[in-house]
Amino acid sequence: MSAPNKRTIVQLLALFLLLAALPAGSWYYLKSGLDYHRKAMAELKDLGVMPMPQAILSAAGAALPADSLKNRLAITGFVSLSDEAALDLYGDNLSKLHEQFDERKDVIFITYAEGDSASLTTFVDKHQLLDNTQCYFFVADAQQIQQAKAAYHLPAENPGLWWITLTDTNLKLRRFYEADKQAEVKRLVEHIALLAPRIKERDLLYKREREK
Repeated sequence: MSAPNKRTIVQLLALFLLLAALPAGSWYYLKSGLDYHRKAMAELKDLGVMPMPQAILSAAGAALPADSLKNRLAITGFVSLSDEAALDLYGDNLSKLHEQFDERKDVIFITYAEGDSASLTTFVDKHQLLDNTQCYFFVADAQQIQQAKAAYHLPAENPGLWWITLTDTNLKLRRFYEADKQAEVKRLVEHIALLAPRIKERDLLYKREREK
């Protein structure tokens, strides 16, 4: 085969790659991203309206301004201050979430903690969660915790305290997450990113694992 013919074949292959292969690859990755987005959004439901903490704990906890939840995403956790191992896991996750979204004005963290004020102070100090503009904690007894869980429409079949809820800017509860499972916490971050689209996925501490 002559050199000109070889050159022609190479040029044709390059043109095919440009016109067919590359667009096909781009379409595949775009479709994969769209499918992932649709699947993740389908996991977000309308599970009822988020109650104000004061409506549950009228005589306990810190004040939460009435307008604190306006146009903000609310991440709410339920923990026991006497379960040290589980509490440390929750504290580590909450600390990472707070660090990730610390600069955002549209994200707020609320924790219902079963125990006493002294234990709560130790927990907050240990995990560096003293942020009066973004982190709110409510000390409660076992009965109040159960009342809070019922008000948040948490699944009654699981009596444990290990739940995190996600509420959108319209005060709608969108999903419940098992707080002791890292995969669930990662999913929570992804859902926050979907509801607050200005967040870039590459900046998240918890990233979706790449397909192998």
